[in-house]
Amino acid sequence: MSYQWKKEVLIESQAVVDNIESTPFHTQQFNHIGVQCIWKNLTGTLNGTLSVLGSNNGIDFDEVATPVNVNTANGNDVILINSFPLVFIKVMFTINGITGGTFETILCEKEG
Repeated sequence: MSYQWKKEVLIESQAVVDNIESTPFHTQQFNHIGVQCIWKNLTGTLNGTLSVLGSNNGIDFDEVATPVNVNTANGNDVILINSFPLVFIKVMFTINGITGGTFETILCEKEG
């Protein structure tokens, strides 16, 4: 059995947040997780960072993969995590100097 979660965020030109975070997603301790991130038409200083975080309690999160630098106006990246030992996962996009554009995350899980 596999599951998919998708979220698209429009970055406003007057964004006041430093981070765009997904709601913690309960993974049921699945073994294989793929995080696909797509960014389009980014403007401003292109110096964002994409991080995938994991937790057992849904409160205290740590990075579970090497962060991805977002330094182009359009692009994508896929982060694969095998043997994910934690219960919760979330994606964080630190926008830094990015002032506009669209950021989309697709999270896929597969048991076994």
